[in-house]
Amino acid sequence: MLVAAKLRPRRRLRLVEQASDLFLPADGDARASEPRARFRFVAGAFVAESEVSPVGNWKRVEVELVLSERRFLFPRFQAPRKASEFLDAIVRSQIDRLTPWTRAQAEAGFATEPVAGAETTVTLAAASKAALDPYVEAAQARGADSVVVFAARPNEAPICVCAREVNWRARARSYRRALVAALAAAILFALGSSALESWLSDQRQTAQAEIARRIAAMRTNADGPAQDQQLAALLQRKRDVPPAIVILDALSRALPDDSYLTQLRISGARVEIDGVSRSASSLVALLEQTAPFQRAQFSAPTTPAVAEGAEEFHIAADIATATARSP
Repeated sequence: MLVAAKLRPRRRLRLVEQASDLFLPADGDARASEPRARFRFVAGAFVAESEVSPVGNWKRVEVELVLSERRFLFPRFQAPRKASEFLDAIVRSQIDRLTPWTRAQAEAGFATEPVAGAETTVTLAAASKAALDPYVEAAQARGADSVVVFAARPNEAPICVCAREVNWRARARSYRRALVAALAAAILFALGSSALESWLSDQRQTAQAEIARRIAAMRTNADGPAQDQQLAALLQRKRDVPPAIVILDALSRALPDDSYLTQLRISGARVEIDGVSRSASSLVALLEQTAPFQRAQFSAPTTPAVAEGAEEFHIAADIATATARSP
């Protein structure tokens, strides 16, 4: 019986706010444990009007709360239709500008609507975490396994603004994942730093030895204009392309403290970097403002990282040569 209870699928209960803090189950929600009970949010708790006790049992229930539109702001902005893969990052970067809250203070979701031309209308639904937390905590107090909060919209589909696993097993899994991610990041950073330092040292010594060998050979066997041209071209390349240690130093100055690299590739006058950051959307602008980088852009979409609130990024940029940098 215990195994069967654990394998039983979770039920769903969608509560729609009708009036201020009055909730009714959505029509057709036949799997709700209390199908047509009216719930009121009173003193930080959901109370069914037919109950004597103010706290019931929502164990193994997925609770969906559709809150009234008056609790949210719905700013709109236009985005290029081709940027659909990056809309999550674009929306996060717009929260500070379009709402009175920071990204850390707000819960937000969005919906899109194609318009004529090459643009898409993005509707943002945002509210402060402090205003939504009491409803999530009240559902948790009744034993809900998960809580999803939606922003209602007149005559339109509601927008999901946050989803939280609130039972202790989910929290334990989250803590374990965060700990494993932190340990893995620390190990990778330590190994990567040592390997990168060794690689840069080997590359620098090899390049210096090769340049010295070629210059010596050209000076020894100089017998015509061809050798002079080769020597001039080699010296010009040495002046134009910054060494790898200069590029690494520029990256360390450009990247913020909450960002680190997992991979670095230098090919001619182009550099490609992969890594993890809590503000990936701002890295392109930071690289553009740092010499010797130019024409920086994302080479692949950003994706959520293992660490909470972080993203994996992939950026490529050109390395300005001395000739291009000179006025």
